[in-house]
Amino acid sequence: MAAKPTKKDDKSGLVPGPKNLRRLGRAKLSDSESDAWARCRDVVKRHKSALIDRPGVIAVEVAPRLSQGQITRDPAIRVHVYRKRPRGSLSSEEILPERIEGFPVDVVASTFRASSCRPVARPSLRRWPYLQGGISIGTPRTRNLSTLGMIFLSDENPDLVLGLTAGHSFSIGEQVVQPAGGREGDVIGEVVDSEVSENLDVAVIAIDRSKRRFLAGVTAAGGPMSIGALPIDDTEYKPVFMMGGCSGARVGWARRSSESIPVDYPSGQVWMSEHIHILAEDRPALFNQGGDSGAMLLSQNGELALGLIIASGEFEGQSFGLATPIDRIVRRFSLRLAV
Repeated sequence: MAAKPTKKDDKSGLVPGPKNLRRLGRAKLSDSESDAWARCRDVVKRHKSALIDRPGVIAVEVAPRLSQGQITRDPAIRVHVYRKRPRGSLSSEEILPERIEGFPVDVVASTFRASSCRPVARPSLRRWPYLQGGISIGTPRTRNLSTLGMIFLSDENPDLVLGLTAGHSFSIGEQVVQPAGGREGDVIGEVVDSEVSENLDVAVIAIDRSKRRFLAGVTAAGGPMSIGALPIDDTEYKPVFMMGGCSGARVGWARRSSESIPVDYPSGQVWMSEHIHILAEDRPALFNQGGDSGAMLLSQNGELALGLIIASGEFEGQSFGLATPIDRIVRRFSLRLAV
């Protein structure tokens, strides 16, 4: 449970943990706050190229200011670097200003990694009598764990039932089993398409309907009823929910960034463009782990599908998840929800 705000926190505009995110995500900005955000965006536009050219910098964006590990309502220039080092070990080119035109510069070490994991918890090994989003899947050749995001139908072939998961976990032509670690008798389908690029990390599974029946939505959540699209917004976080094959039910707060962020894959690094960043509800807990790759990110009420979990990372001690926007995937593969 989050700590209650102290008087000092109230005066500084800080509220520890998820309570702070609730304020940022739900309270409307005042005219003066909106003006400050607009001015900060203008400053970033003018200085972004020079900042990106500095050694070790990977991205620059406008984001809520970090203060003592907490997120405020004030805008800041957030500079992402591969790793933070003591000031004394930096060259003059690597030292970043503390402020630019009056706005604070938050330097954060951002590293996202995409991977699968071995099923260690008993829930991840459960064999489900039906197929639905949020359950563990894998391949017969390994015991690595991923998550079935959700079941979709094809607009191009109404008889085709498709499952979505993360592309970095599977190759085209591979058989898919449920549960992860299952054997030949647990095969539920085959990967018929896969893509890992700056826009997508997704694998499409053709479900063998003779093996097991399927249900719409995500286990324990029902829904969703429609496809949602988080707008690119540097000020607002939305409450979200995930059911991962490894972590189970997790809640957090998400916003869609305008920046490209590098993700480390086993095969190499890929820069992911305009993806969804998710913070865990309870610090410092992880929002997602490797075996949650492929899980569907839903709105808090479960009515909207928002994205597909692909990676996890952290900066400043805060756990983050990364998701591919689901509206991109639906357009790319001509899909619709199985309802």
